[in-house]
Amino acid sequence: MALDTVKESFRVIDSVNEESIQTVVENDVIVPDVKPDIMRILLLDGEISITGTDISNDRISISGTIKYKILYISDDENSSIKSINTNAPFNSDLSISSARAGMIPLVKGEIEHIEYTLLNGRKANLKSIVKIDVKLINEADKEVICDLKGYDDIQVLKENVNVNNFIGYNNAEILVEDSLEVPSGKPAIKEILRNDVKIVNKDHKVSENKIYVKGELNISTLYIADDEQGSFQSMEHEIPFSKQIDIEGAGENSSCVVDYNVIDYRFEAGEDSDGELRYLNGEVSLTVSGRCYERKNMSVISDAYTPQTIIEFDKEDLEVEDSIMENKSQIILKDTITIGEENPDISEVFNVMCSPYLSEFRILDDKVVVEGYIKVNMLYVSNNTEDPVSCFQQEIPFRQNLDIKGMKPDMKCNLDMDIEHYNYSVVSVSEVEIRMAIGLNITGLNKQTIPFMVDVTEKDIPENKSSRRPSMTIYYTQQGDNLWKIAKRYLTTIDEIKKFNNIGDKDTILPGQQIFIPQMIVCK
Repeated sequence: MALDTVKESFRVIDSVNEESIQTVVENDVIVPDVKPDIMRILLLDGEISITGTDISNDRISISGTIKYKILYISDDENSSIKSINTNAPFNSDLSISSARAGMIPLVKGEIEHIEYTLLNGRKANLKSIVKIDVKLINEADKEVICDLKGYDDIQVLKENVNVNNFIGYNNAEILVEDSLEVPSGKPAIKEILRNDVKIVNKDHKVSENKIYVKGELNISTLYIADDEQGSFQSMEHEIPFSKQIDIEGAGENSSCVVDYNVIDYRFEAGEDSDGELRYLNGEVSLTVSGRCYERKNMSVISDAYTPQTIIEFDKEDLEVEDSIMENKSQIILKDTITIGEENPDISEVFNVMCSPYLSEFRILDDKVVVEGYIKVNMLYVSNNTEDPVSCFQQEIPFRQNLDIKGMKPDMKCNLDMDIEHYNYSVVSVSEVEIRMAIGLNITGLNKQTIPFMVDVTEKDIPENKSSRRPSMTIYYTQQGDNLWKIAKRYLTTIDEIKKFNNIGDKDTILPGQQIFIPQMIVCK
């Protein structure tokens, strides 16, 4: 007679390699022929999008695009404000140990700082410090022993474990096209200076073999108006979008993590029926990616024995995710920006741009600590005729303790942070009050290492060992003993020990307790 194993499989993420690196990207920006020379740069910022990844042994190649946005004072007779919006490609080849082809890459990029040198009125050299966060996920199917058959008297010890069974990963591309009307009460467009796009109100729902994702594109536009003053104007629009991500095996009880990424966007002014530029025609391309899990309860073998053979197990310590939790929170921030005496007084603020940055993210028991800052760029009109338009930059720090039940310090967590909305008001010629709501989407993965039985070998019991077993043994229990350990040691059963010692249903014994252990009759 031989042992038969009953196995059950599940899919795990057996290794996650996370790296964060900085790289310097250098680009030259040439003023387009239709634009006047640069006299002074008012505002320079940019954003990065990852467009491709290629993984090989111990290396990952990343390609992307940096979208530079420049506002400048022109070197013409009117000293007008002009803009340059241009895309520059970048490539980075990174050495990452344990990287292998077939892994799932999760890559995010962020521009931490940009310096510029104005070489002449037609050319500027830009040096960008780019931070790239790389997470490589390796998925694998594992088989573990959940039962043993083959001997009538085999004794099996089982335990219930919860694992987060990895179902699958997929992504989808979205192209959003729309024609947005200039709000009534706002003048028509003469020239678009810049557009900013961010994703807000993100949500998802899992159904059979699909993840339905939805959200809104917040479009913020700064433009020069077609009025007598050539005033600066800003406007905002929201465009809803939705998409389904196909993932075989997903269901209503599945949990998932969804990532959103704006790849590119372009806008141009369009005419209405009167020939005025009162439309903003644009298209935005983005990707959404989803990872899907299901909570799976498994009854697996932790030990087994029989008087008829020696059972030896091969164990494998597997790091598994036993739960996934999501939390959406909000930070309300209010602060006052003071421009300082060295800057011209504020006459009118015509645009404020806010970007969140994370400095620290700590996980405590039932608590998360989030610390960071908001980088604020404020464009305003001053009463100084020599310097009529100014830009002021300031960082607003924030720190928030969030009570989130179930959070543990050893969890793997992802934080998605957005500014959901903000407004401002001029308090004085040197002060502007800003109020904003910061949305936080926190995803926590609880990991644990479990020793699973993955294979089994049986060996014959030596004849001399089998023949020397007495018909009855008197045993005095020790600290840490339980009935299973005693029964296995003496190749009997828990039921037999309970029967001969009048022990009830509870597996409770005390140190120093006298136990009678009968020898089982082995029938081969």
